[in-house]
Amino acid sequence: TNALKVVGKRMEDVRIVVREGVLIVTGERPLPAERSWVIHRVEIPQGRFERQIGLPPGRFEMTRRDLENGCVTLVLRKLD
Repeated sequence: TNALKVVGKRMEDVRIVVREGVLIVTGERPLPAERSWVIHRVEIPQGRFERQIGLPPGRFEMTRRDLENGCVTLVLRKLD
C-alpha cells in the first residue's frame, strides 16, 4: 500500500500519469496561508513533490481518483 498526503490541495492541482509501467504523482505542497502556531519540525516539507510508484506488468485504467482530508486515493483496474 502506498499513501500520499497532499495537505490543502484540490485534485485538479495534482497531476497523475502512468508512463512505462510507473504511476507518477506530482504537485505542490503549500504552507497554510494563515496560522496561529509555530512550526518546530516539519516531516514533510512544503514545495513541489513527485512520487513514482512501480506498477506490475499490464495495462491499467484509473477508475477512481479522489482527494479527501489531504489524502490522495487512486484506484486502478487492470485491463485484460
